[in-house]
Amino acid sequence: TYNLKHKSINNFSISTTASIAMLAYVLAIVVGVYQIEAGNLTMGGLIACSILGGRVIAPVSRAIQQSSQWQQVSQSLQLVDNILNIDKERKESCALFELKTPPSSIEIDQVRFFYQQSETAQINIESLNFKAGDRVALLGPIGSGKSTLLKLIAGLYRPSEGNINIGDVNLWEISPQAIAQYISYLPQNVSLFKGTLQENLTLSKKVDEDLFIEIIKLLGIDQIASQSPKNIQLEISEGGEGLSDGQRQLVGLARIFLSKPKIWLLDEPTASIDNESSQKVLQTIDNMVNDEDILIMSTHRPMVVHKLVNRVIVIKQGKIVEDGHPDTIMPKLMPNAPIAKPSNNMELI
Repeated sequence: TYNLKHKSINNFSISTTASIAMLAYVLAIVVGVYQIEAGNLTMGGLIACSILGGRVIAPVSRAIQQSSQWQQVSQSLQLVDNILNIDKERKESCALFELKTPPSSIEIDQVRFFYQQSETAQINIESLNFKAGDRVALLGPIGSGKSTLLKLIAGLYRPSEGNINIGDVNLWEISPQAIAQYISYLPQNVSLFKGTLQENLTLSKKVDEDLFIEIIKLLGIDQIASQSPKNIQLEISEGGEGLSDGQRQLVGLARIFLSKPKIWLLDEPTASIDNESSQKVLQTIDNMVNDEDILIMSTHRPMVVHKLVNRVIVIKQGKIVEDGHPDTIMPKLMPNAPIAKPSNNMELI
């Protein structure tokens, strides 16, 4: 909004100044012609007047441009003040916990969440628990609350009511550093920043080089890099323009794998990629998630992920309607689909 207002004001000032300068020049010529005819002005005087007129208009034009720039600075300062005045998510008086051991459970108790100016609860869960070793698929129609639930567990949204405990500690009493260390969240729309492909993958942190090379090969990111003479130093523009949605999603997945979290929250990890890449992604997830980790993954493609998970949760209108083993839940959802038991050597379809 601010950018649009500034551009509108700037364009108006430039066009107005140019119009006034042209009008003044035309008037000087018209009046000068009659004055020359009357003998009150010479041709040299007319030329001098036109030059002086332009010199007079130039400072006025410059003053308007300076005023426009000051307006932009003023708006930027106002935006910074607005950001600084936003209420902090965690109260300064609250002592935050540093988790000394990796969390092994997630407990959701009486949690309800409302979006602003909405009277309908997007999430309404009485009780839901996850333990170490759970590999969970979140299923449900569009708008059922799958993404919102993941954001609540990731600490991106604060529950309107109820508590979410990571281990034995309330999520909002854990330090952000500890959350970042143990919890990783993959959104549906991955944001990239201006920099190199490597910087976007590692988030400018030091990572294990062997793991880095392994992951970019497993996900096929090395093929993206090979399209540029700069290879892994490929320049990425702000927002990741130039890369497809699927390529940005692969970069987001690589970030998760490099962070090696204990709690994996993946929102539609295969939504924007083709079937061949989906198989690579799911196979990599199967290999990278440790036995004691917690994996929670929302998807609209249950037949693709059912061999990866050991638990299926179905959400409708923010409520849990089904929760159990895939062999029990999947036949209810897809009666005619063949359901095979998960195996250690997963073969994806």
